[in-house]
Amino acid sequence: MPEDNTEVIEPVVPTVVTPVVEPLVVPPVIAPIVPDVVVPVPAVLPKPEPTGSAYFDAMQDALHEKGIDHSKYSQEIANGGKITPESRAELVGKLGEAQVKLMEHGVTEELSRIKTSQAVEAQKVYDAVALPGFTDGKAGFEVLVDWSKTHLTDEERASYNSMLSKGGVQANLAVKAIKERYMSDPNYTTPANLVTGDLPAGAVGVELISRSTYVTELRKAENARDKATVLKLNERAKHTMATNPAVWRP
Repeated sequence: MPEDNTEVIEPVVPTVVTPVVEPLVVPPVIAPIVPDVVVPVPAVLPKPEPTGSAYFDAMQDALHEKGIDHSKYSQEIANGGKITPESRAELVGKLGEAQVKLMEHGVTEELSRIKTSQAVEAQKVYDAVALPGFTDGKAGFEVLVDWSKTHLTDEERASYNSMLSKGGVQANLAVKAIKERYMSDPNYTTPANLVTGDLPAGAVGVELISRSTYVTELRKAENARDKATVLKLNERAKHTMATNPAVWRP
C-alpha cells in the first residue's frame, strides 16, 4: 500500500479574547449651585418724636406700628392743615377709607383745639405786657418787638423767643424781662398816646414814682400776682410821665 504523504493540517482554534470590563466610574456628587438669597431687611423707622399734642402723638405711633412713615404726612399737615390728595390715596390703600376719614376728622378737631389754645396763650402774653400808655396789650407787645430788634443781641432774642414759644410761665417771664429792659432804657420816652387826658379819674394827687422804682416794685407785685398793686403802679407811672418826666427819669 503506497505511503500517504498528505500533510495533515491542524485545525486553528480561535483564541477567545475575554473582554475586559472596565468598572463603572461613579461620578462625584456635585452639590447644586444655590444662588445667595438676600433676605431684604425692612428699614427700621425712627420712633416718632413727641409733638406736644396727645392726639398727634397717638396718630404717629399708630402709623409707626403699621410700618408707615408718618413724617411726610405730619409735614403736610403742619404746612397746610391736611394731607395732599396723593398722600391721602396712599393712606387709603394702606389703611382703608373709613380709617383715613376718622383720622382726618381727628386732625381737624385737634388743629382747632391747638389754635384756640395758642390764642389763649397769646392773650396771656399780651396781658403780661401792660405797658403804661397802652390799653391794648397786643399793641404794647408790638412795641417791645420793635424795640428788641435794635436793642437786643441775636443771642438774647433767640433766648427770649425760645421762652415765648414754650408759652405759660416761661412766656410771661420773657415778656416781663423784655419789658423791664425796655422801660430801663435811657432813651425810653413817654408813649405818644399818653396824655394827661388819658389818666383815670382820681389821678390828681397820685404819688409820683421814678422809673427805677417802678420797675423794681412792678417786679415784686407781678411775682406776688398782686394785680391791684400792678394797676396802682401803672397809674403812678402814667401820672409821673405825663406831669413830671424829670421825676420819671432821675
